[in-house]
Amino acid sequence: MDTGDPKGHSRRDFGKIMATLFGAGAAATAGPIIGLAQAEEQIKKNREKLQVVEGSRIQIDENKFQRFSSRNIAFNVVSRELGESWYKVGYQKNLAKNLGEGRTGKALEPVGQAQARSAASLAFASTSWNVSTGAHGEGHENEGILSWSSYKMPKFITDKPPDEKNPENLTQQIKVVARLFGADLVGIAPFNPAWIYSSTQTNTYDPGEPKTKDIVIKDVPKPQGDERELVIPSDAKSVVVMAYEMNRLMVQTSPSFLSSAATNLGYGRMGVGSIFLAEFIRGLGYWAIPSKNDTGVSVPMAIEAGLGENSRMGLLITPQFGPSIRLSKVITNMPLISDKPIRFGVEEFCAACKKCARECPSKAIPTGEQAWEGPNECSLNGVKKWYSDTKKCLHFWLENGSSCSNCVAVCPFTKGPSWGHDLVHFMVDKAPLADGIWLGLDDAFGYGRRRSDKEIWEANFSSYGIDPKKG
Repeated sequence: MDTGDPKGHSRRDFGKIMATLFGAGAAATAGPIIGLAQAEEQIKKNREKLQVVEGSRIQIDENKFQRFSSRNIAFNVVSRELGESWYKVGYQKNLAKNLGEGRTGKALEPVGQAQARSAASLAFASTSWNVSTGAHGEGHENEGILSWSSYKMPKFITDKPPDEKNPENLTQQIKVVARLFGADLVGIAPFNPAWIYSSTQTNTYDPGEPKTKDIVIKDVPKPQGDERELVIPSDAKSVVVMAYEMNRLMVQTSPSFLSSAATNLGYGRMGVGSIFLAEFIRGLGYWAIPSKNDTGVSVPMAIEAGLGENSRMGLLITPQFGPSIRLSKVITNMPLISDKPIRFGVEEFCAACKKCARECPSKAIPTGEQAWEGPNECSLNGVKKWYSDTKKCLHFWLENGSSCSNCVAVCPFTKGPSWGHDLVHFMVDKAPLADGIWLGLDDAFGYGRRRSDKEIWEANFSSYGIDPKKG
């Protein structure tokens, strides 16, 4: 199925639109509840300038495409290959190396023992928040706080039929509440079974034989599951996709414990946001499935929800924060108004840039053209895109002793809108023969340079380090 490559918005207006979108996004993270509603309305108006004319920009080859199983996520595959949990290998065995010698990668000023320990402690402390909302084998689909049925909402509320059925009113409420629960961006996509995992591995990071449950879609009144399968009701209508900004300065210390902490803080926020929003939806008389990285593939859902575009590195790039985000989602039967996919030049930009591939220490990011198949079993084949080798990426994490976010750190979109960024876009659009020049300009401006640990401890951050006006 080829869903087409329809016309997008002219990139000549890129700078003006990006600045407007970024301003609305910043207001949304800071304002009270009435400010959130106003900011969302402004983003809605500006999104219309970037919307794809018709259809989705995701192209699928039905002869090659199959729903993906989480047993083939790199974290699970590499654990089986190692015969031991990748997490244990990477974060426990290499802890002494990082505390004693600093980190691998490009040279910085020496990191002292005390400072290295502080960075490691922050990474592990922030991981506890991630684990508490379902991660690292301690939370799966339809288990604990990620339950597919009501977690704490009283039954006399959840069992009551919906009072509000107007999609426009419900959509406004959902977007405001999603922001109130911590989302920096929120979009709505129609439910698409293609992006739901075919099965989920329940013994996460276990080096033994994978234990899986099928994820199926059936005509049942509410989400349910047993030892064999998890069931999503066939009346699923919408997916609410939420993006949470990660702190840019912390990400730019990558590969390090401080960049891991930025990621973990994002994971914790996305867990809280999806769980809280699911409970709110249940309180209105509809069913809801909260999801972090579980249940389905987040990036294509976010693309169809109008939050951004796919990139060379395989991550979603948003107009407001670039790829420096985490994604969560909530699947529901609530009747909501879907957003449309947007286009603001990412595909063309990535084709010329390749900075993420250049700065990838594992060389996991491709430098060539888009393809229909990836390098190994960890790839969701049958979709036209750039395929990163996630196994190579994870093996570098093991070597380094902490996660790596170099691709996010150096991406020109991470820094948000600026006159320099607009200049680069103008050059790519108007002077394709000069494509090799603009990357040098981006480097010359110092964008994406690696930050020192000292800069982070002396930075003036707001709560969770997410204020886009800082740093």
